[in-house]
Amino acid sequence: MKKIINYIDQGQGIGLKYLALLALILGILGGIGTKVIATDGIPLAQQVADQLLPMKVVSGKIVEPQETYKVVHLRLGEDENAYPIPIVLDTTSDMLDIDLLDQGVYITRSYLYMINEHEARTYKLDGDFELIQKDYTNEFTSFINWTAFLVGAFVFGGLFVFYFLATLVFSFVAGLIGASKKIALDFNTKMRLSSVALITCVLLFWVLRLVGNINVNMWLAAIVVVALQIYFIRCLKEQPTTTFVESKAQNAANKAEGIIVSAKEKAPTKKSKRPAQKKESVKAKASTAKSDKAPKKETSKAKLKKEVADEPKPQKKRGRKPKA
Repeated sequence: MKKIINYIDQGQGIGLKYLALLALILGILGGIGTKVIATDGIPLAQQVADQLLPMKVVSGKIVEPQETYKVVHLRLGEDENAYPIPIVLDTTSDMLDIDLLDQGVYITRSYLYMINEHEARTYKLDGDFELIQKDYTNEFTSFINWTAFLVGAFVFGGLFVFYFLATLVFSFVAGLIGASKKIALDFNTKMRLSSVALITCVLLFWVLRLVGNINVNMWLAAIVVVALQIYFIRCLKEQPTTTFVESKAQNAANKAEGIIVSAKEKAPTKKSKRPAQKKESVKAKASTAKSDKAPKKETSKAKLKKEVADEPKPQKKRGRKPKA
């Protein structure tokens, strides 16, 4: 039970995968049940084919057998007596009066009639074809396999859509129940809670149907789902660690923090500037290297000036100048 409550409280999604899994299981069971029941009827179908065939149709009319009236009889199980069933072949006429027909299947020269208590359907024979008399067990088996597959697919799709719509309705009810208990539930939590309650109810009623052959109507099933929702919401409220609202806020904060961290990791890192101290050390090294280098050769002009400056200047003689 604790795992179920944790899934409702902190799980991911809205529970669609579990609804789809339940619908898939029931669809497979429906296909298997169709195959088992129809396979038991293959010997009976073969008895019908043996009594109605061969049959040849040309231009939408039965030409073989002609002028024949036959009611199909079946032998059930190990009973040697054959009992009539409402399948009639009548090639003595083209059309029949539907108002005078009982429930059953009627085949005339040009029409096929299918009558039940609610409606009567008429089909015109068309084209040219021939059905020979032989063992049709393989053909019946292949037809049953495809029929079982289509039934299973139809049951899966129909139940999944039905369960999803029912979960949406029950999620609204869960919101009302949570508001009455002063518990805030977001959409995903309400959907997970409703899907768990619905799946529990369906599994419970299937067990009752298989074990005790007990069928439950839709209104009782809805009441059971609501009762399960009230129970699960009470369990959410009584969690010992943190309250439900606090846990949801913490989960939202954790998700936001994870998004920010992932965005920072994906962002390209810029090249960091070198510190000023490192620049100064580089400049000092450069100046030292320049000082260590040999001095450049002086130009000729500078060298000449230097030599002139180094020559001693002539001293002037003291005394009077001689008279001319």
